[in-house]
Order: sequence, then C-alpha cells, then structure tokens
Amino acid sequence: IYEDGLMPADTFKGIMDVYFGGDMEASVGLAGQSSGLIDEVKTAKQIIDETVTEFFEITARLGAVAAAKSF
Repeated sequence: IYEDGLMPADTFKGIMDVYFGGDMEASVGLAGQSSGLIDEVKTAKQIIDETVTEFFEITARLGAVAAAKSF
C-alpha cells in the first residue's frame, strides 16, 4: 500500500472479520485516526475512574431532565 500510494478496491472486504471475528489477517486494521486526540498518558486506573465518574455525571443529568420532563 505504501509503495503503490493507494489501496486495492477490495482492501476492506474482510474488515468485519478483523474487528468482530478477531482475524487479524482478514484485512488491514485501521489505526491512528484518533491518535492526535491523545494529549497525556494515563494509567488504566485513571481511565476507568474517569469513565465511571463521567458516566455517573451524565446519568445524573439525564435523570434530572427526565424528572423535570424537559426533554
């Protein structure tokens, strides 16, 4: 792909098998599209703690909206 400068038309025909079947040889695996969004290195614990905290904050807001029937 690098040398030719393009991908063949059937490059992604097995993409579902890569992501949902675990067959890493079925197609090219896409990576890097969101790497530019990384601005710090965190431990797995930090990521999980932040995700759980954000979940509870969001569900609390949604609960308040539902209780007020203002959606």
